[in-house]
Amino acid sequence: MAELVTVLPLTSVERRGWMHRVRVASGGGWVITEQIRTVSAARFRRYAPEITLSQGELDEVQHLLAQMLIVATTSTDRPASQ
Repeated sequence: MAELVTVLPLTSVERRGWMHRVRVASGGGWVITEQIRTVSAARFRRYAPEITLSQGELDEVQHLLAQMLIVATTSTDRPASQ
């Protein structure tokens, strides 16, 4: 059975005003943080060391993901049952 990995796709198309895209200088594109996907690791054809996020870019991706995810940490954080 193939391993699964969770990824954020890259695009070379700039979408001005789309607030959830992070520019990646080394790859010449943008991380699409709103399109999280889980795929088979077997789909990867090769390692791409030329596309590496800087620490600042990685921090920005993590910040955007945290803003988009709602994570309940305690029972008081959950909405009341209807």
